[in-house]
Amino acid sequence: MMLITLGTVPVCSQTVQAPMVLQYEKPADFFEESLPIGNGKIGALVYGGTDDNIIYLNDITLWTGKPVDRQLDKDAHQWIPKIREALFNEDYKLADSLQHYVQGPNSQYFQPLGTLHIKDLSLGAVSDYHRSLSLDSSIVKDSYLRDGKRIEREYFASNPDKLIAIRLRGDINCRIALTAQVPHQVKSIPTQLTMTGHATGDAQESIHFCTMIRVETDGETSASDSSLTIAHAKEAILYIVNETSFNGFDKHPVTEGAPYLENAANDLWHTQNYSYADFYNRHLADYKAIYDRVKLRLSSGIPSCYDGPTDALLKSYTDNGGNSRYLEELYFQFGRYLLISCSRTAGVPANLQGLWTPHLWSPWRGNYTVNINLEENYWPAFVANMEEMAQPLDAFIQALATNGQYSARNYYGIDKGWCSSHNSDIWAMTYPVGEKRENPMWANWNLGGAWLVNTLWERYQFTQDKTYLQTVVYPLMKGAATFCLNWLVENPKVAGELITAPSTSPENEYITDKGYHGVTCYGGTADLAIIRELFINTIAAGKVLGEKNKDLEKALARLHPYTIGHMGDLNEWYYDWDDRDITHRHQSHLIGLYPGNHLAQTPSDSPYSGGEISTLQKAAEKTLELKGDETTGWSTGWRINLWARMKNGEKAYQIYRKLLTAVAPEKSRIPNYSKGGGTYPNLFDAHPPFQIDGNFGGVAGVCEMLMQSHCNSQFDNSQFTIELLPACPKAWSEGSVSGLCARGGYEVSFEWKGGYVRQCSIKARRNGAVTLKYNGQQKTVKLKAGQTQPVKTW
Repeated sequence: MMLITLGTVPVCSQTVQAPMVLQYEKPADFFEESLPIGNGKIGALVYGGTDDNIIYLNDITLWTGKPVDRQLDKDAHQWIPKIREALFNEDYKLADSLQHYVQGPNSQYFQPLGTLHIKDLSLGAVSDYHRSLSLDSSIVKDSYLRDGKRIEREYFASNPDKLIAIRLRGDINCRIALTAQVPHQVKSIPTQLTMTGHATGDAQESIHFCTMIRVETDGETSASDSSLTIAHAKEAILYIVNETSFNGFDKHPVTEGAPYLENAANDLWHTQNYSYADFYNRHLADYKAIYDRVKLRLSSGIPSCYDGPTDALLKSYTDNGGNSRYLEELYFQFGRYLLISCSRTAGVPANLQGLWTPHLWSPWRGNYTVNINLEENYWPAFVANMEEMAQPLDAFIQALATNGQYSARNYYGIDKGWCSSHNSDIWAMTYPVGEKRENPMWANWNLGGAWLVNTLWERYQFTQDKTYLQTVVYPLMKGAATFCLNWLVENPKVAGELITAPSTSPENEYITDKGYHGVTCYGGTADLAIIRELFINTIAAGKVLGEKNKDLEKALARLHPYTIGHMGDLNEWYYDWDDRDITHRHQSHLIGLYPGNHLAQTPSDSPYSGGEISTLQKAAEKTLELKGDETTGWSTGWRINLWARMKNGEKAYQIYRKLLTAVAPEKSRIPNYSKGGGTYPNLFDAHPPFQIDGNFGGVAGVCEMLMQSHCNSQFDNSQFTIELLPACPKAWSEGSVSGLCARGGYEVSFEWKGGYVRQCSIKARRNGAVTLKYNGQQKTVKLKAGQTQPVKTW
């Protein structure tokens, strides 16, 4: 290894990126063609119709239900010994049936707020329609000619001012109406609409809301019972605000609810104190302060914006084998745009649809699915330089830990630590779902908290914020690890080993050697991989804080090891059983490869990984080969990252191109759950139907192909390695990126040509040294806190 200091090497300049714009030549007919805007709490889906401009409104805090009953199923744990007895007698059918006794209610629903209609009352033929979303400014625009006269509309959602603004220009004659699918009522005065209502259910037990719209115009306004009319105007501005009575996961939304009426009125009053230009400029400054941190270019030459419709570009990309670097860059930045737009509310993270839904009953309830999907939402948060977007997870996981203590006791008989299960919602429910009748393959899984809490550890690794580690992260990790420590049992088949029982592998099914098709087992690989990763990280966190975790170290050494199956793959089950579907979308037993790290490093780095790393990595690779490439959107996003961790850039890129497969919009109002993922015309991920996690998995995958980082020893978080272009495909032979973040507290910018890094600059949060790998070399680079320092690479 070579030690270098930094002298007069040129600093790598910020990447010059093409304008990032989604654009279309017609209004949206379907949800998957609409354009999303959001300020992290409220959002809108802009359809942009010429006769009736439909805009669906959402608030991330509008859900059904109320706080959970912490005494629910308090005796359910009595079934755990019976399930274990059945399992260790190899009676898997009985174990599957008994699992239903350890199920609680399903989650609550995320619901749409309202629907805004802006109806153009002018007469005449329409032509020359354009609609666009600028990712560089978070502004939607559309325009058209009506009888030869131009109508222009502009939309944005402001975080600092808690509003959505819409500006209309031209010859404006329109009717503005507000309605909703949930129970509601609307009142109007000549310049204002007010809608109040509540989520579906008993009005005395539901979250209430108040939506207010104020109009500023140089024209004439009038009001009917539930709409406003604007006439003879050259300009009209609509300010939309909304507040709900949600006041926290443990507060009743009516008897202890937030003062939503007063809060909405205050928000609207604020709109009278500033001009549209003021709101516009504050929105732009706030958004760009986050978005502009990362720029990406995957080609040579002067970047330019594609001048055709995005849906046509997507279809051409699909039909012609992936020939647009611009689309690949656009998809990357669109994912970053989505996370900035939907994840800025304390304690309320992005859900399965981010914060956008037109459906009264959203697919999968629009909830938090914690067996991969919520975790995947935040994979790009740190590496793509948006750490603030993960802050909603802090309070949410703290809420899970509070409720999860009761779930641990009631369902599993464990009085120490906390757990969370397959699903959650705004009320931070943690119990196993299924309503005592649904399939245990997804309903009974209980390691959601053990997986999710590692996201907070990742934040520490990227930021090196020791205070955050001590006050927020470590207590939550310890609680989750303590539950796991008490959930593990002695393996009756192998003396001294620890396993979980009962166990399931998220949403997957096995076939035993005797032909039984089931889901409940003991010692499932996914369980042990999650626990192994959690124990390793908790031990490392303790060492940073000067605390020893001898009990975790002892248990870690006793975990049942990984095993390799008859096809050379990494076994998903305790025994070498076949999967019912070898191509199954979940690959939970590979968590140690990604998003975990204990299967991703060298053998000397991973003494507790449960086997020889190189051998296990080959088995993981075989697992991915057997699974193939046809899968759902979010699973495709995960597989990009897994192949990138295997340093197989060509395969990772092939899967990235697969993620960008054009999928037609859902022409039925009933969501389509057919197999096969890709991308809708508005670049939303097609599970199908829409799930936002695939978008975020794609962003993380691009980052993982271009740069990877890890601590040099699993239990010593003082030294880190950054590797540039670890899985860069030949198609990206030239390019540059600025602002990616690496573990250890580093911000990295670099350019490459011919597959080799030509320039690199690193900015460090602390004094020290980092190991840098690039171009087949390895160097130790000394860095000073707060300074951007160049590295000689060529």
